[in-house]
Amino acid sequence: MLNRYSGLKILHCLISRAGKGGSDLQEKQLTLEALLPHKEEMVRLARVSLSDSESKVTALSSEILGNMAWWP
Repeated sequence: MLNRYSGLKILHCLISRAGKGGSDLQEKQLTLEALLPHKEEMVRLARVSLSDSESKVTALSSEILGNMAWWP
């Protein structure tokens, strides 16, 4: 469980850096542009983790997918 959760936590931190609004819009835009080519793989990993037996993993996966929902 720790490896799955840790990997999702890293993904969550990356996605949060590309979040909406904030003080440094240029940094967020550059982060988003860097992550977009990998969007499908990140969504796939998060979706697979939604069926995990550990509630912390599924909750974090759900939050990741929610944060990515507005991405182009």
